[in-house]
Amino acid sequence: MGTVIPVGIITINRVGGGFNYNSAEKKFKIDINGGLSFTGTSTLVKLDPIGLTVESGPVIKGYATVQVAEYLNLAHADLVLDIPNQYFTVAVTSDIEPIKGLVKAHIQGDLVISGKSTDKYVFLGCGMDLSLLGLINARADYAMAIGLKNPRTRTDRLSYYFANAAPEYINTEFSGYISIVRQR
Repeated sequence: MGTVIPVGIITINRVGGGFNYNSAEKKFKIDINGGLSFTGTSTLVKLDPIGLTVESGPVIKGYATVQVAEYLNLAHADLVLDIPNQYFTVAVTSDIEPIKGLVKAHIQGDLVISGKSTDKYVFLGCGMDLSLLGLINARADYAMAIGLKNPRTRTDRLSYYFANAAPEYINTEFSGYISIVRQR
């Protein structure tokens, strides 16, 4: 709509979204999206895009991208709260290259709590790949988990944290923590 809504020290930009109700299946979906900044700093730091979806179940999904100075997407975060499937996750990703060809970093963080009957676990991890002039390439991972099945071969984001772990420490179910730092 192009609407700007000041709410105290926060400004909401580009408000949009919609509502859908399927009467045959008795399912609904509400979607709200837009941008958010502190009043007077919209060209400096903002959350754009930002969105929230609520579906039958309920299943709540949210996302936001931190944008700096209109051109640098600093980080992106996704959130899922799936009540019927007993699943909660917050995933953060940042791919930055402040000076093209000089420094490049991929940073990833995940928190997952799964109560699914076939896959119950708790996970917290963060990792970073760093390249300096292509001469120094380093990787650091830290992960903690309780009851995480097949951590190296999972098809979700969590296998990222176990890619460089020694196989003798990673069984078909992982409970504990690992910390890996290595230069490639």
